[in-house]
Amino acid sequence: MFLSRTMQEYLKTIYRLKVEHKKKVIRVKEIASNLKVTMPSVTDAMKKLSKMGLVHYEKYGYIDLTEKGEQIARELYERWKVLKHLLKDILEIPEDVAEKDACRIEHDLSAETASKIALLTLFIDNCFNEKYKSMLKRFINTGLC
Repeated sequence: MFLSRTMQEYLKTIYRLKVEHKKKVIRVKEIASNLKVTMPSVTDAMKKLSKMGLVHYEKYGYIDLTEKGEQIARELYERWKVLKHLLKDILEIPEDVAEKDACRIEHDLSAETASKIALLTLFIDNCFNEKYKSMLKRFINTGLC
């Protein structure tokens, strides 16, 4: 099933609202506010995602992810989190830039590449001692070993 970047963003946003903001129910207004789009745009997207079997949506009602929709959204969200961590915490890119860039990158990565990036971040986080982390940060900032 092909999902455009926009449809992927809608799914991920619903998932983020549920996970990060502990929302049990999601409304069109919250999605529109989060994505900075109009409510009619969200409504149109929810209709399409509903037809695809990825969300439960009824006009003027709550929105929830189907099992398949949640699986896709969770994968996108986890990929985005790993990329944001790599950019922000390891490469020391400012958070606002890291969030936007992680979002841009997440959609075009293959599953294999995303998996390898996740392993790389785990390796740096868990296998580098403070000396090596400091050396990496110095290299990133100055180009010197």
